Amino acid sequence: MLQYTRLFPPSLSPSNIIRPQNNNRPIEFVRIGSGTFATVYMNTADPGVYKKCRSAQNSSVLAEEYRQIKLISATLQESGNAILSPTPIEFYGPTLVFPAGDVTRTCAYSMTRVYPLPSALKAKLIKKYCPLDIRQNVKDLGLVLRGYHLARLLLGRPEPTADRDDQREMGRMLAQLHMTARNDARDIEVVCGANITNSVPTRLERRETRFWVIDFNQVKEFNFTEAQIPLLVDGFYANEAYFPRARPTEL
Repeated sequence: MLQYTRLFPPSLSPSNIIRPQNNNRPIEFVRIGSGTFATVYMNTADPGVYKKCRSAQNSSVLAEEYRQIKLISATLQESGNAILSPTPIEFYGPTLVFPAGDVTRTCAYSMTRVYPLPSALKAKLIKKYCPLDIRQNVKDLGLVLRGYHLARLLLGRPEPTADRDDQREMGRMLAQLHMTARNDARDIEVVCGANITNSVPTRLERRETRFWVIDFNQVKEFNFTEAQIPLLVDGFYANEAYFPRARPTEL
């Protein structure tokens, strides 16, 4: 078994930034996702990822997201839901310094990683769902296939084709977020990504493809009062069309 040691003192960087023994190469942080709220990094010696908010003003929002992801991850694991959630690892305050050269003092947290889809599966999804003109305008399809991509699962678009088991499991997940994790599930994303288990080799093309729920920075606590029920409804319809929805003719 490969042994790991700490690379930096905890006061200077995330306490679980690690490197293999007998490997003196410096750790590199690689940006794999970025938005107006936060940036997500992976590093070359750690299977986890780090989400760092872009502004110190949003540190309290990121702290609340970390609290929510702990509740959500525990809820889905305990229920045996087929839809997975990243597992939170640790929260880091504004003394955090990473990546190299970044002098911003904001908060971050680490969590287990949702791995990108195998290239062969990405190619099939592009062929099946991307319009021809978009496929023809891709300058470097090979670069796209090698990139860190997940696929959004939009079962609420017209004529959903997913089987009933997938739809039922998404409904279970939404109920579990509302009633057990006690949140409104606002602006969450349901994606298709890869997973690594003890029985699945780490080679990318052999990773296990699973559905995941991610992105909890807009999730708010649900306190089981009648006044908050409209917030659950609004959060559902304001979200992207991840969940199956009734057609107008069925209402």
